[in-house]
Amino acid sequence: MAERWIAGLVLCVALAGCSADPVQEPAPIPSPSRPAKNPDPGLGPTPVASDPAARVPVAGGQPSEAMDGLVTREPLAGGPASPTGPSAGAPGSTARPVASSATAPFTGSTQAQVREPTGGPFGVRVARVAGHPGYDRVVIELAGRATGAPGWRVAYATSPTSDGSGNPIAMRGRYFLQVGIQGVGYPADTGVASPTVRRFLPRDTKVVQEYVLDSVFEGLYTTYVGLTTKVPYRVFALSNPTRIVVDLRHP
Repeated sequence: MAERWIAGLVLCVALAGCSADPVQEPAPIPSPSRPAKNPDPGLGPTPVASDPAARVPVAGGQPSEAMDGLVTREPLAGGPASPTGPSAGAPGSTARPVASSATAPFTGSTQAQVREPTGGPFGVRVARVAGHPGYDRVVIELAGRATGAPGWRVAYATSPTSDGSGNPIAMRGRYFLQVGIQGVGYPADTGVASPTVRRFLPRDTKVVQEYVLDSVFEGLYTTYVGLTTKVPYRVFALSNPTRIVVDLRHP
């Protein structure tokens, strides 16, 4: 009787020990990180810090463009200007002076300026007018079969008149700068067609009101610049393509 009681007690102790062991549950599998949802469904998910979409790109500015004063705002054709002086920034040099609206970009003069041509004859292809900080610019582009360089005769005139006939030229302006291109021939001699546009009314200039290409007479192509006032100017040449440039300083 006592043996049965002891055996039953041992069995109860064994069963109690088995029920005391904790049940081992499998560890949860971590879910991959996902971007949080944007409260506004129309904007899509809100990017998290590691999301490349959260990086704000740096906005780059537009590159500055060096212009030669063309109405079409095209850059200098044919590469850098040919050197015509020893100092950097001089007219025609590869270094371009930075013009400021507060400081005149050049001194200039109101006196007549002359340079004789070499070679030629040349033909005027096109002209352009544009405003710049501190000055207005007139560009006359030339071409031809012959080599050399054109010249110029530039001076203030009382009134614009057509070379050869002497007829007055009606144009805008209170003061008139006569720009004569020397070493110019007729289209049959140069192979350059006459310009299709011969009157220019620029919109972005300060002193230039009108520019007129008149005619060729005895190797001189006469043109006029109509101005609001008499201002100092400078004249120089550029190459590739051949150009004569007249800068008129703002008052």
